[in-house]
Amino acid sequence: MPEVMRWKLKGFIPGIEGVSKALFQPWVVQAEDFDRVTAERDAERLRADVAVADANDAEAAGKKVSEMLATRTAERDAALAEVLRVKQQSALRLIGLANCGMKREALQQRLTAADERVDVLEGLVREVQKSARKQDWASGYPTLFASVDAALKPAQGKP
Repeated sequence: MPEVMRWKLKGFIPGIEGVSKALFQPWVVQAEDFDRVTAERDAERLRADVAVADANDAEAAGKKVSEMLATRTAERDAALAEVLRVKQQSALRLIGLANCGMKREALQQRLTAADERVDVLEGLVREVQKSARKQDWASGYPTLFASVDAALKPAQGKP
């Protein structure tokens, strides 16, 4: 960039009266230099304005991205909370099913024990019936024997 030539204006300036020449001695430049420097300054201002606008646009875009990120994060957190809630419900259902299974197993054990007891008692009643018929001591109880025979009759389809 070429150097700008400056000159100090000395002497009488028309239109200025009563002002000391020592106080009023302005610097002057050539018109071409002034125009060139002014154009350079204006170009720099324009570049600065563009840079500021770009920075503002970037800041706005950054804010928009931050807002989108916050929204997506909130949506993700809500989805994760829903997944956690469903998992907890599933776990509770599994625990309930396990409890049902344990209850079923306990009931099955009780039923098996009752069946075994019925089998034992049935066998004992048959032995008592056979023994009583051999000894003929229970001839006075024909209705009792009929009831026992009916109760001891195997169910249809059972041997």
